[in-house]
Amino acid sequence: MKKTNSGRRRGFSSLYSAVRNHAQELVARHDGGPPYDPYLVAEQLDIEVVEELLVGIDGYVEIKDGRYYVGISSSTPAVRKRFTLAHELCHVWLMNQAANGCPAPLIRYRTGKNLPSLHQDPLEESLCNFFASELLIPSEQVESRFAGKTIAPRTIFKLARDYRVSKQTVAIKLTRVFKHQVVACSLWSLKSLWPLPMWWLGVKATKHEMDLLEELVGEGAPTMDLWSDYGKAKNPVVVESARRGDVTVVLIRHRA
Repeated sequence: MKKTNSGRRRGFSSLYSAVRNHAQELVARHDGGPPYDPYLVAEQLDIEVVEELLVGIDGYVEIKDGRYYVGISSSTPAVRKRFTLAHELCHVWLMNQAANGCPAPLIRYRTGKNLPSLHQDPLEESLCNFFASELLIPSEQVESRFAGKTIAPRTIFKLARDYRVSKQTVAIKLTRVFKHQVVACSLWSLKSLWPLPMWWLGVKATKHEMDLLEELVGEGAPTMDLWSDYGKAKNPVVVESARRGDVTVVLIRHRA
């Protein structure tokens, strides 16, 4: 019988705990932090990291003479390199698991083919992104640090600086860890004639609400608005924004 995609996802979900535990073990070995250094982790695991000019991809893993090598694009920003390396370390871990007789239920390992494409299995890519996030900005630390506190746009900027990760990585983390509080989060560019959202996480805004947010961001100054009926569910929310340089973070959270 052909395995359904939902069946694959159920099997795949059990890997989240395993990769989180592996990330926690690596963080525990780290002296100091945050931030946590994936280059140091690679060195401790005897994995050679080489920065090179890559086209169309940010990184890859290969095996030479029985040793793992990770190639990282030399043209990407430093925070992107750190995340890419952490992502590739998860691919290495999965390969080691398979070599030790514990293959994950993923396309690469079910087919027995080590294809060069990093996009051969979206589920594997999602798992490696999750691992990278747990290695660079551990969920337990974030939850402990902000327990009982209000999540605000400045939280995004602070965590991105402290952990040396992108603002989007922080936003994804916060929407997962504090999903009871954070409704949506977005980053807006101020380089164009009018503000434009670069990415959006969480509950989508209606067209009218997007127009209001564009106006709010365009004002430039930090703002906080109370909306009585956000999104299709018409939930009461707090809409808060904060600017740093040529970007603005907008965070929408449930009203207490």
